[in-house]
Formats: sequence, structure tokens, C-alpha cells
Amino acid sequence: MKSLKLNILSVIFAIIIMLNMTACSDSSNIVNSESIPGDGIEELIIKTMGQNIQLQPSHDDDFKVAMKNDKNLSIETKGNVLTIDASRSSKIINFKSETLIIEFPERVYNTIDVVTASGNISGKDIQAENLILTVSSGDIYLNGFKGNRIHGDVVSGNVTLEKITGSMQIANETGVTSIQHDGNFIDDSNISTLSGKINFTFKNEPQNVFIDVSTEAGNIQTTLFSSNMIQSQGGGKKLFAELGSGGSTLTLKSSSGLITLN
Repeated sequence: MKSLKLNILSVIFAIIIMLNMTACSDSSNIVNSESIPGDGIEELIIKTMGQNIQLQPSHDDDFKVAMKNDKNLSIETKGNVLTIDASRSSKIINFKSETLIIEFPERVYNTIDVVTASGNISGKDIQAENLILTVSSGDIYLNGFKGNRIHGDVVSGNVTLEKITGSMQIANETGVTSIQHDGNFIDDSNISTLSGKINFTFKNEPQNVFIDVSTEAGNIQTTLFSSNMIQSQGGGKKLFAELGSGGSTLTLKSSSGLITLN
């Protein structure tokens, strides 16, 4: 009897998968797209459940939003806030094959807030006073940011930030965090990980910054300072140094991963 029940459940599950895949196949050429007037929009909020998110600037005055295979795409404008919500997916099973593509007018925004439960976030040449990126399970890739601050929160995934200007608060529990920064900080920055690795590279050597690097069980490698400046601290390492005349503090912290600073 137990074996019969398991077989029945297996058949039901297989049917569900087949129906879902058939629906995907039948609607593979269907694109849910919309154009939204960009005048007056100063804040952008984007939410998905399992879809990837792709942000790209445009010389157009309007926002362009496009996504395949999902009719539950909500777009709402209230005052100066544009909310794009694809978190209520109509699918029973999500194979993470969809991408929500957003083309935005190229200008400086007050806040861009991007959240996905199980997808990747990618973008380039973003200008915002505050950029907030939240991922439960997925990667973040950003090529080009100018603004005051990036706030990133990742539970499981890799974070790659290139050509970055401004301050940062990045917490990545388990993945690799790689950052290329131009050396201009607005105020203090903090990059932390539990079991991941941090690679921090200055494109240009900063003139006014304190460097505070520490691990609980990992190692520290740097080409900016003498290895004699790296001290043992319990089971980990510690480096505190100054570039130029000091100023803002860059803190890099790992529990058990390697930190490189170049």
C-alpha cells in the first residue's frame, strides 16, 4: 500500500512538471512588455521571486519593462515612485530561466531598491544616491556605479562590483565578494562575510582612507602594505593602516575566508 501511494505521488508530480513545461513551451514567444513614462520618477522598486533581474540604462525618456512567460507582472506608479513587481509568479515550478529586463532613463535617482528571492541581479552604469540589492540565493554583478552608497545583502551567492564610486555596506554570508573601487568614498564602508572570500581592488589608490581588515580564522594578503603590518589575532589576522591623511574607514571582515587587498 505504501509503495502504491508513492507511485501515485510520483505520477502526479511528473504530470505537474509536464504541464508546467508544456505551458512554458507554448508561451515561449510571448513577451509581457510595457513602456512607462519616466518624467518625475526618482525612486525605483523592483521585486521578483525566482526571476533574474537585468538593469540597463537607455537614452529614451521612458522606462521599458519586458519579461517572458509570466502574466503576473505588476507595474505601479505612485508619485515619484515606480514599483515593478514580479514576485507573484503564476508558475507552480520556476526553472529560473526567466529574466525581468528593465531599461531606465539615464540619470541620477534617489533610490533604486532591487529584491529577488532566488535569481541573479545584473546591471551597468547605474547612478543613484542609494542602491539597495537584496538576494536570498543568487549572484549580483554590477559594472559601473556612481552615487553615495551601495547596500548589498546576499545569503548565498557571489557579488561582483566593478567601476564603483561611493561607499558600501555589503554582507555576503557564503559567496565570493569581488570589488573594484575607484578610491573615492563618501563615508565609512563595510564589507563582511562568514565563510566566503573577499577580493578588494583599488583602481586608483585612495588618498584619504583608513583600512581595517580582520579575520577570525582566515588569512590576509595585500600588495598595498608590508606583510609585517599584518598581525596575528587569535586564530585569524588583523591589519589596520592608513592611506594618505586618513578619513573614511574601509572595513573588510571575514570569519573564515581569505581577504585580498590590492
